[in-house]
Amino acid sequence: LSGTLPDSFGDLASNGAIYLSNNALTGVIPSSLYRLYYVDLSDNDFTGIEDVDNPSVSPMRRLDVSGNRISGELPAEIGRLPMLEYLDLSDNLFAGAIPSSYGDMNMNSLFLNGNMLTGKFPPSMLDNDYFDYYWPQIIVQKGDGLDFEGVELFMPEFLCYDQEKNPYVSSEVFSENELTLIYTWSEGDDEFLERLGMWYDA
Repeated sequence: LSGTLPDSFGDLASNGAIYLSNNALTGVIPSSLYRLYYVDLSDNDFTGIEDVDNPSVSPMRRLDVSGNRISGELPAEIGRLPMLEYLDLSDNLFAGAIPSSYGDMNMNSLFLNGNMLTGKFPPSMLDNDYFDYYWPQIIVQKGDGLDFEGVELFMPEFLCYDQEKNPYVSSEVFSENELTLIYTWSEGDDEFLERLGMWYDA
């Protein structure tokens, strides 16, 4: 499926949901889609997204536009959608600072990784209890990245295994360590072990 979405596209979905991921759709995502409950436009070729005209009346609960080529600043009014539970804006070309409105959102999942975001975290985001759990989905950025000065990150609990495949809870393994580097490794990176030894003191 290719082409652009008309401005009134959000009025055409009688069931309140649109799932059009993994296509070749282009252009700008229209604001009429905020009238829907669920929108998945991931993995297309969109280059822009309109902000919300009147966020207080939007019923949207889930928005996924990851894996596109959307540039510009993050739409600030999305952070004021009262019903939003899941927001994925990852792997685009968003730049600039995270809007302060994103710090006030109480949602289950927030994904901002893989963009070109810079600047400090909004103070309200650092004070938000949800930030302790979704920060790993925010911090990995292209370019200069975000400013971590004065930011304390909570290590989420996860299950890991030793060489004998014995399970451990992460807090048991890392309780006496200080995380000083988060490094994303790609298969085939011959410098991985060298960088790990230089930058992380386990």
